[in-house]
Amino acid sequence: MCRQPLTSERLVDGVYRTYPVLTNEDGAITSYSESFDLIFSWNEVCEFDILDTVPKRTIDQIVIEHAAQHPTEARAPRRA
Repeated sequence: MCRQPLTSERLVDGVYRTYPVLTNEDGAITSYSESFDLIFSWNEVCEFDILDTVPKRTIDQIVIEHAAQHPTEARAPRRA
């Protein structure tokens, strides 16, 4: 299991407050950012991911879908 992952803070009335970190039943560690409306998570093998709560997809899924729809943007320019 992961040790406490990095967390972020927000400024509330002049005081920095840490976002709460929760451990789900499946062992995933999560933290919700109200400012960004994102859920940050670390699974049981400490892999990090971000869930966008509006489309209910991870950022990885969104990037992969975008790359599939726009293949020329996803490729790096080739050097001679």
